[in-house]
Amino acid sequence: MLELADARPIRDENEFKIAAKHQALPLYLGRQGYCAIGLTGEVLEFDWRNFEQPSPMLPSGRAYAGVVLGSMKYPELSALLPARQLSDIVCEDCGGSGHHPLADEDPRVVCDCGGLGFVPSRWPNGEVAPAPYTGNVFPPHIIPTSIRTEYVYEICAEHHVKTDEEARRLFNVLFDSPETKFYYFQSKEHSTRTRLDEAIDAGVVLEGSTEFFFYVRDPDKCDFMRIEPHAPDVSHVECLFAFEKELLTWETMVASGPMYVRTELRLSERGRRQIEASRRESEAKERADDALPFEAKPGLGGFNVDILRLWPWLRRRYTDWRQRRRNPMQLP
Repeated sequence: MLELADARPIRDENEFKIAAKHQALPLYLGRQGYCAIGLTGEVLEFDWRNFEQPSPMLPSGRAYAGVVLGSMKYPELSALLPARQLSDIVCEDCGGSGHHPLADEDPRVVCDCGGLGFVPSRWPNGEVAPAPYTGNVFPPHIIPTSIRTEYVYEICAEHHVKTDEEARRLFNVLFDSPETKFYYFQSKEHSTRTRLDEAIDAGVVLEGSTEFFFYVRDPDKCDFMRIEPHAPDVSHVECLFAFEKELLTWETMVASGPMYVRTELRLSERGRRQIEASRRESEAKERADDALPFEAKPGLGGFNVDILRLWPWLRRRYTDWRQRRRNPMQLP
């Protein structure tokens, strides 16, 4: 295997590390990193941010693409390509030709089938391979390392917290949901101040970590995605899978819009005390309003009536009675 590497000059320091340290033959440089093949014939992936620990590539179109592209540099590798069988599934993206339409505009684009034109029905070891998975959840043969669930509340400076009432509702949600992560999105060139900005300046709401390079995914919604500044740059890449090319085109379009900054928010202790005091005041007022407007006293008639409280009291009782008639299951 390493004799093949001698037939072609090592292109950079990373290829040298792969060949010397991991005893693997670099095949191509993709968007995620390097693809190489080990001494056992296993196709490996090396993330461009970490060349210390390779990860095995599942025997799929991407793995076969490594061998297909590698065989263009090292013809000896063509012996590892699978022969087409009657049970193999024709690739829908290229129609069985192995040539994806996007390759007409970018010759580096490789079909997701790896250029084979079909999806092998068996793994290289002879075992039956499952049909191509098209679902949107983890396929049964892939077990994730971990799954983390968290609650997120996103606020956009351009759409939310424009009035005192919206700010009040947000502060109550911050108070009632301490387990939720609150993210505040505002344009990097943001100049218009909101009620939330005033609360931050006043110390009612505290700012946490701040992250850049967020862009609007849907202009009509508070829907953002992060695109790293290096992500659209693929000038150094030798190979792009069709799905990567499509994603790259979409990311480039999204990143052409204004950049947003995401800041994590939490309610300060000062803000928490203010909400607690406001709620105690509201509860006391409700108890006072619900008190009977009648007062028993010795004297003519035996009782007095507070006329100012009588009408609101009767109106609330009438409203409650009407609601119970509409919904008999409602408890009094």
